[in-house]
Amino acid sequence: MNNNTTKKEQRSPRRPRRSSRVENVTKIPQPQPKVEAVPVLEQLPPELKKNVESALSTQKTETPLPSSLADKITEQHIEKILELTAQEDTRRYMETLQRRRYRLVYFILGMIGFGLLAVFTIGQHTDLFKEIVKLFFVFTGGIGAGYAFKGYFDKKK
Repeated sequence: MNNNTTKKEQRSPRRPRRSSRVENVTKIPQPQPKVEAVPVLEQLPPELKKNVESALSTQKTETPLPSSLADKITEQHIEKILELTAQEDTRRYMETLQRRRYRLVYFILGMIGFGLLAVFTIGQHTDLFKEIVKLFFVFTGGIGAGYAFKGYFDKKK
């Protein structure tokens, strides 16, 4: 080897870089809508003019097209939609209110049952009452843990 050669010249020649996958895919030609010529576009060089026109045509195709159904909507349709939405909101409110009432009733009935159990068992069967209270707290703790796990997994999704 000659001492005058550089390290770069001593290396083996590299393979040419592969182009990205996007460039390897053959592009399907899509018809481009004609862009109306604006006086400013007329003054641009041909290459830049072509780029600007393609950008403008892409912008036009990405905007949503007006629906023929949207043209047929009248004030009566809008009023009907608003009326149905208000009815749905009222129905949801009433269902939530009813659900809360039932929960309150169930809680009150549970407390009354627990109170009656305490009154009748604490005097004669103290050990039994202690076991019932312990099981009650274990059961409530399990319910609380279940709700906590459900909330955690719902947030995760």
